[in-house]
Amino acid sequence: MLGHHELIRESVLDAVKGLTKEQLHYKPKHGGWSIIEITEHMYLMEINIVGIMMHVMQSGEEIEDTNAQIGRTVDRSYKIEAPDQMAPKGEWESYDDIASHFFASRGALQQFLETVDQNLLSKRGFPHPVFGLMSLRQWVEFISYHEERHLNQLDEVLDELGVE
Repeated sequence: MLGHHELIRESVLDAVKGLTKEQLHYKPKHGGWSIIEITEHMYLMEINIVGIMMHVMQSGEEIEDTNAQIGRTVDRSYKIEAPDQMAPKGEWESYDDIASHFFASRGALQQFLETVDQNLLSKRGFPHPVFGLMSLRQWVEFISYHEERHLNQLDEVLDELGVE
């Protein structure tokens, strides 16, 4: 289930490895987040989703599996403001911060998936602000689409910096 997740995560880490502190903190001319802020947001999103999924798995009611169009997440022509708890806090400094936090959040996701009843992933859920009610299975998939979206954003910042 984590194949796409791992490919995207590896691509993100490869894209930012070896960047200088100045490159990691560079603010794009169009006013978007820096690379370090993008990656912090990705971590915050994953760790918060895992926490919510753990809570919903224990106390959530059964739902009908939904057909949310989460694949649209990668479409960067549509912008949504990150909720406050998932906005970067500006506390990260280096690639090591990115890698260690990514390792922690992915470990939490893997532990969750290894310990839950897989059949219940489609029978429990909670709403997404754009896609509406999504099953936990869809939320797991959403994490990789969300990271793919931000990998594209990272590529835009790297292009502006002239980094290949």
